[in-house]
Amino acid sequence: MGFIKENWDENHILARDRKFFDWMYVDRDGCNFIIAVDGDGNMLGMEGVIKYNSSEHPDLAGTMWKVKKSGNPQLGMEIGKKMYEVYQARCDVAPGVNRRAMKINQMLGYLSAPLNHYYIPGKRPEYQLAVIKKSYERRKDLTDKKFVFLNEPEDVAAVIDDEWQRGKAPYKDAPYILHRYMRHPVYQYEMIGIQDAAGRIRSIIVGREVSCRGALAYKIVDYIGHYEDLMNCSACFYELLDNRQYEYMDLYCYGISDSILESAGFLKRISDEVVIPNYFSPFERRNVDIYFVSSISEGLNVFRGDADQDRPG
Repeated sequence: MGFIKENWDENHILARDRKFFDWMYVDRDGCNFIIAVDGDGNMLGMEGVIKYNSSEHPDLAGTMWKVKKSGNPQLGMEIGKKMYEVYQARCDVAPGVNRRAMKINQMLGYLSAPLNHYYIPGKRPEYQLAVIKKSYERRKDLTDKKFVFLNEPEDVAAVIDDEWQRGKAPYKDAPYILHRYMRHPVYQYEMIGIQDAAGRIRSIIVGREVSCRGALAYKIVDYIGHYEDLMNCSACFYELLDNRQYEYMDLYCYGISDSILESAGFLKRISDEVVIPNYFSPFERRNVDIYFVSSISEGLNVFRGDADQDRPG
């Protein structure tokens, strides 16, 4: 925490909030950081590790990667290699990397790409948060699906199909999902099940409400389950938008096809003619591109809530 304070940002939540730091990085195996020290014990660099599952060879995210200037120009890469040596990971998938980290990851052979940004505008005479100048005609699909709010951990755990999750990268198991979203020490996430006509729920939308300037918006940060369950859910999303008077609902992701999200009512943000803000602490009325890196390229499913993204400042 002292290294973060001195070399990253003295006001960073991980430099000042021990409870949050422990929730994010400490488990029964210890504190999940790789640190580099010199012969005198002075800390020269670090990389935080978030494990998406508790398997013997977990999928993980390298985060808070930082090195000080030293006589070793390869120190950052050595820390990254040490992380793999220690954790014996299947893969490393992490959104939110800066340009320097992207270059290092590319040298290590990682894939780097942007998350796609999708949104559904609400019906508003004017927007306080977003910049949306063109009118948007809503879809008129009929649906037999509905959203069901899952408020208890056991209800969420009952929906998670571990075998299905194992086929994704990163593989998120139930303990990770419950810890990350239902036991968050600061944010209150909603777990929204997609229920079909037979009353079955096998997929969950994870999101949270944000506000500024007296206006509301909704961030979808993760999706657990089958992507095809999103098909023809536009009426469900419109109902949530209208009932709560959201300016917009948005989603950053990689791995869901445009056609599925289009059928759910989403538009893809392509240019800056439309502004869908991401930063709310503090609020910034601008678009933000989020890049991720991955040690594998097949079967990727990356969301805004992965790694250390969607974190208090």
